Amino acid sequence: MKWIAFIIVFLSVNYYSISQNIKNKNLAIPYYVIAVDGLILRDKPTVESNVIAILKFGAKIKITQNKSFGTDTIGRNITYNKNIKHEEPIIGDWIEVIHEKSKGYLFDAYITRELPFLDNGIHIDKLKLNKKYKLLFRRSCFNNFWSPLNTYWYGLYKKDNNFVLKNTKINYFVRWTDPKAQVNPLGIIPGGELVINSVDNKSLVLLIGSPKRLKEKTIQGKYKKEDNGVDNYKGFNKIIFSIDSIGRPVLILNHLKKRQILNFNQLKRNLSPTQVIWEGDLDNDYILDYIISFGFKNSETYLYLSSEANENEIVKPVAVFLDGFCD
Repeated sequence: MKWIAFIIVFLSVNYYSISQNIKNKNLAIPYYVIAVDGLILRDKPTVESNVIAILKFGAKIKITQNKSFGTDTIGRNITYNKNIKHEEPIIGDWIEVIHEKSKGYLFDAYITRELPFLDNGIHIDKLKLNKKYKLLFRRSCFNNFWSPLNTYWYGLYKKDNNFVLKNTKINYFVRWTDPKAQVNPLGIIPGGELVINSVDNKSLVLLIGSPKRLKEKTIQGKYKKEDNGVDNYKGFNKIIFSIDSIGRPVLILNHLKKRQILNFNQLKRNLSPTQVIWEGDLDNDYILDYIISFGFKNSETYLYLSSEANENEIVKPVAVFLDGFCD
């Protein structure tokens, strides 16, 4: 599954009877609120009960016991497939939690664990990626949730033969699909996937978070959905697919008199470039920007912006989206 190349899976009616299995939760670790507008803590496990507090995005909670106090549906996820509207009920369990000095009940489809991607002891925050810019696709088995606060969010939408970049609002929830799944050390959400969406998501291709306002505009760009090996490099400007002296695939970008190898792999997993997904001028500086994926099963997809490049660079990686197959 790639960033721009999203296949939206629509599930059968039987799927909706599956909610999160509370027994999969680890009571020894904290969980965090991912409801963008906050999550209500109530005195009883029903939507009609009294409100104790509204927990902000990122609020830390402790689950008190491995027990579901009832399955419920709160909210709906709207998606489009070939312009056909689909509505998915958001299903979860009521669980008892403690937040600071308050104990109460909340709906668990809007919480997740803090599981940043770890590899060889390297924490993604230390890589200076996603510090300013964010890159999001619409679903993932990994915890790619970044704070919606203090960030301007933009959707890239397909419109006829072009794309439109416009301001939007994001939201998250966890869709639970396999209550027997075990914790994966790479940070995969056990038994579910993180669903990332925007309020206006018809023809949505991807989401970009920026520390500053971007110009809402129509962009002439290119992207490919198919994952067909080296064919994914064809049709993109100034990028050359090659093989280095020891037989590894490399991507070479040329612009004016500059030449840059794009084999960025700061997570040090020795992944080969697998797909050039996008090119177009996202940051409005008249130089092409790129989105490129590395690896298949556990992939890293990087956003390269020309406006952030150093003097000896054409583009610079500023954000990464971690993805792969749901184990």
